[in-house]
Amino acid sequence: MKLLEVDSVEAARQKLAGCAAGWDCPALRLPVHQALGMILREDIAAGEDIPGFRRSTVDGYAVRTKDTAAAGENIPVLLDVAGRVEMGRAADFFLKPGQCAEVPTGGMLPEGADGVVMTEYAEPFGEAAALYQKRGARRKYGGAGRRRRSRRAGAGARQADRSPGDRRAGRFGGDAGSRI
Repeated sequence: MKLLEVDSVEAARQKLAGCAAGWDCPALRLPVHQALGMILREDIAAGEDIPGFRRSTVDGYAVRTKDTAAAGENIPVLLDVAGRVEMGRAADFFLKPGQCAEVPTGGMLPEGADGVVMTEYAEPFGEAAALYQKRGARRKYGGAGRRRRSRRAGAGARQADRSPGDRRAGRFGGDAGSRI
């Protein structure tokens, strides 16, 4: 009895590449949403930091971490609330020593802030907030989603549906197109 011989995945890829070796496939420049499912001809890089600002990864209070160094479960640090950061808007104030600011998840940190204390470790106290946590490292720097000039996808990769930030026009190499 004669059995069917099956190529390995690598051998099959080599056969396919050999068949297409002499083909002339011109590059196309398409908007990202039209390139889904196509194979990239060259690398795509982010044209700018996405997002271009420092942001909170949790709901909480933006702080200067030096101000929360003495905070603990039993003895909170009391900081004046300088304001509230609204989603999608830049803070219009600077965080000074002894101040904090309410900030939502994904919200831009005000200037002067270098950390965030989670809402679960804080409670409002009139015009101030009692913070029970000294760690305040729950923030991401500009470009933490995608750094400028960072490789987003490599040549030969299938263009797949990406994050909403990746789909925004103008984010790849300075224009809305991908070379396919």
